Amino acid sequence: MSATVSIVRPDALDYLSGLTLDPTMLPPDSAWPLVPLTSRRLIRIRGVGVTPLPTGSPPSTALGSEALLAGLAAEGVPVAFQVRGLPDGVSIDIGTWDGPRLHPDRAEGLLVSLLESTYAAVTSEPGPLDPLGVSDGTTGAIVVGVPHGAVEREEAPWDRLARALRGLRYVALVLAEPVPRETVTRYRDSAYEDLRLALAAQHQRSDQPLTQAYVDRLTALVQMLDRAVATGAWRTGTYLLAPWLTLPRVTAAWQGVLAGVDKQIAPLRSFATEKAGDLAAGWSLPNTPGPPGPRAWSQPYLHQTLLDSRALASVVHLPRRETSGFTVRPAPSFGAMRATPAQDRLVPVGAILADGRPTGDQYVIGVDDLSRHVFVAGLTGSGKTHTVKHVLAELAALDVPFLVIEPAKTEYRDLLGRGQLAERLRVYTPGRENVAPLRLNPFEVPPGTDVSTHLDLLKAVFQASMAMWVPLPHVLEQCLVELYTEHGWDFTTGRRDGGAPATGSDVPTLGELVAAVQRTVPQLGYKGETAQDITGSLVTRLSALRRGTRGLMFDVERSVPTSDLLAHPTIVELEGLGDDGDKAFAMGLLLIRLYEHRRAEAAATLAQAARQGDPPPARRGLEHLVVVEEAHRLLAKSEGGSEYRADPQGAFADTFSQMLSEIRAYGQGIVIADQVPVRLAPDVVKNTNLKVVHRLVAGDDRDVMAAAMAMSPAQSEHLAVLGMGRAAVFSEGDHTPVIVAVAPPSTIGPPGRSIDDNAVASVMSERAPDLRRASVCDGVCSGAAECLEVRRLGERPDARLLAGRVLATATVHPSGLDVVWPDVVAYVGAGAPSDVNLAHRVHAFAWHALRTAVSRRALQGRWPADDVDVLWSHLRQALAERATARGQWQEATTAREQVVAVGTRLQSRTSDPLPLCREVCKDSTCRFRDPLLDVLTHPSFQDHAARAAAVTGSDLIEVASAVSHQVLDLEGGDLPQDTPALVSAGWSALACAGQIMRCRGPRAKQGARAVAEGLLERNWELSIDALDGQQVPTSTGGTT
Repeated sequence: MSATVSIVRPDALDYLSGLTLDPTMLPPDSAWPLVPLTSRRLIRIRGVGVTPLPTGSPPSTALGSEALLAGLAAEGVPVAFQVRGLPDGVSIDIGTWDGPRLHPDRAEGLLVSLLESTYAAVTSEPGPLDPLGVSDGTTGAIVVGVPHGAVEREEAPWDRLARALRGLRYVALVLAEPVPRETVTRYRDSAYEDLRLALAAQHQRSDQPLTQAYVDRLTALVQMLDRAVATGAWRTGTYLLAPWLTLPRVTAAWQGVLAGVDKQIAPLRSFATEKAGDLAAGWSLPNTPGPPGPRAWSQPYLHQTLLDSRALASVVHLPRRETSGFTVRPAPSFGAMRATPAQDRLVPVGAILADGRPTGDQYVIGVDDLSRHVFVAGLTGSGKTHTVKHVLAELAALDVPFLVIEPAKTEYRDLLGRGQLAERLRVYTPGRENVAPLRLNPFEVPPGTDVSTHLDLLKAVFQASMAMWVPLPHVLEQCLVELYTEHGWDFTTGRRDGGAPATGSDVPTLGELVAAVQRTVPQLGYKGETAQDITGSLVTRLSALRRGTRGLMFDVERSVPTSDLLAHPTIVELEGLGDDGDKAFAMGLLLIRLYEHRRAEAAATLAQAARQGDPPPARRGLEHLVVVEEAHRLLAKSEGGSEYRADPQGAFADTFSQMLSEIRAYGQGIVIADQVPVRLAPDVVKNTNLKVVHRLVAGDDRDVMAAAMAMSPAQSEHLAVLGMGRAAVFSEGDHTPVIVAVAPPSTIGPPGRSIDDNAVASVMSERAPDLRRASVCDGVCSGAAECLEVRRLGERPDARLLAGRVLATATVHPSGLDVVWPDVVAYVGAGAPSDVNLAHRVHAFAWHALRTAVSRRALQGRWPADDVDVLWSHLRQALAERATARGQWQEATTAREQVVAVGTRLQSRTSDPLPLCREVCKDSTCRFRDPLLDVLTHPSFQDHAARAAAVTGSDLIEVASAVSHQVLDLEGGDLPQDTPALVSAGWSALACAGQIMRCRGPRAKQGARAVAEGLLERNWELSIDALDGQQVPTSTGGTT
């Protein structure tokens, strides 16, 4: 090369800088290399996830797409990068096309693989392959030159471009085709030769600025070509499209962001041309080489620019900041593997994801590990309920039953239409009598449970579900103690007294508790307004549980057996109980019944092993799982108490936490599910082994779960952006949480028929045909509603007196029922609707009222349980005969005679509690004292004792008659044949009433004499001489 050629002239510098090139000199359309639509592949990128840097690390200034482009260049994969601007945001697409030896699908696969290796997470979908027209009047420009984009203030060039062009319509399309390495080497060698000549000329004439400028640009070109040999070279075409009024703003922003500030090889230039749109639509890269240069270096392309992967990355990269249409979210590192537990029974929770992509492995938990309990959290719609249903379906396939307590919604019932569960599942709908009601007597003490333990748990449930101010909880407890004692429960042994009544139900009901509150509060020393406030508050709260369908559920004598609830896959929907307090009450009852049942089972197993001399039973694996949805209703975080304000929910949460710790040994697992973890008691979250967390947005909720799952701050923040069906999972053995994709609903079983109320009712009528039975009345009542009505009628004080009179009269004479029956009919008929079967309603009322009366008398007289059963069986038969009989008087039947015989035996006495007992009841019975004592506690008769103490003679007998007629009334009607026994009993009741009222205290003998004198005035033969020299009792004794 001659020295003349070595001299650098201005035209050489302009040529090297590209200033003499005119890309608008396009070849004919027929010579354009178009890419067919079938050969194109385009991916729309909706967003990316970026791995957060460690705290304190400087922000990265590298464009991550440089490595992606280097990988594509190495495989000869072309790339198309397209950004569309719209008034409401941007859409970003990246794609590829085929080559001589490259199928488009393979090219796309390589592109996707490199995208996933570049970004921690990529949210994508198939991109549109439609034409790129922006709108009518669209024009375009070709851009040539070497872009220089840098990360500034943590913003990539496209962050700044998107902001500058926000709200405009435009399309920016960059097409880049890899240049073979041998070709790039040839270009580089040519550039090196030109640089050698330029350096030689500079050495000869060192004072030439033009030569220095040329050397600087050529040196930059050589360096870029060296990088291109290493990381890939690209033949790059750039097209900008926009409405003609907008295009200048688009090209100006492009050059302003990407021009750079240092000396460049070739500055960016844009050329408007009407052909730009067609070139972009065809993904065309015209094959026109640049004209020969004045020196050794020649531009290889006229319409494109030769770039290395670093320079191309300046325009082919994804934003680092979120903008409308494109999301950028943190994608922290999570665990990517889970060791398979060494157990025979396993449950897959979900497919493990690494950086948002499946690894092919499943997160598996051992079935027996579920007995260490599960916590599932997540906002509505995040997949929380589906995750639980997925686990339940897996357990059902292993024949592990479950119980779901669902306070709101009815999302679990659709399991009735899926898979094997459809054949076994039971669904109860408390509060919805027309579907599948549930019966729960809160006071029922399960077999093997200490009554004191049940009372403590029951009190905790009452307090957690009802607002109670001090001293209401203590008063409630005292009422419960007295009520259980009245039903024969011994708090020293924890069991029922052997002599307690066995007339069906041996536990109280809500109605009885209301009556107990009313009579107990005054006995505790509360007076006046305080007593009224306490009584009113408790009665109001308890009565609310007895209204409507709540009463049909809670105010019952018998419950659905806990063993039935636990033996089958079962769902309890509490949606029908509208009040949150009622739902919490029902949830609490179910949980304590579960706890008591498991404890009793374990105790029985241990006792059997002890009897047989066997070693202690081994710890049981999972036998049953309970799911508690919306657990915050009952297990809320403690709010702290004070001297006058208790913290009942916090107390129950503590109790439940202790239950969690204990029942795992019984093979019982519990799943706690809630939307707002921060509202739950901390121990409830801590005492669970497996934790599954779906999307949580609130910071305090995420903090709770992060602390319980060993999460880093970045992992905690990631919980806010989890997609539907994605969850962070953590259990023993994990060093960090694992992200999983829970299996879709189709894995539970193919969708079956829709499950509505009618479907549930139909299924439950077959699987639990007696679910509406709420009492032990053996079908005497026509249904649950009538049963509740007649029981409530029987709880009235007047009704209790009437029932006592029926029992007393029936045990005195075979025709005793006939004597009182007209009064029973009149009492029931006065309040019965006109359209009911009155005879049937009277029978139902008498059945329940008399059963209560027998229980009361048995408790007062400490009657043997076996004898009480005999008495009740005969009395029940006598009632059935009386209910179907015509006319008032009936023949003496075997049942009636046996009622008299057994009643006489049970009411025999071995001592004389009152002075005139030997004269009044010569048959050595004591039939009337206990029922008369009950009469005197009735509000209408509480003052009669004081009135009797103030009168004598006939006036005394009048007062006594008013009381005794409530037990045995023979006036005002006809009497049956063989009446002497009834008449004698009437006088005995009268005399007993008088003695009870007048023989209190140390002057019992004088009181008895006054009664005897009054009876003599009524012409009843009585020996007063019997009182002389007699040791007179000083009190009435008995049970009140």
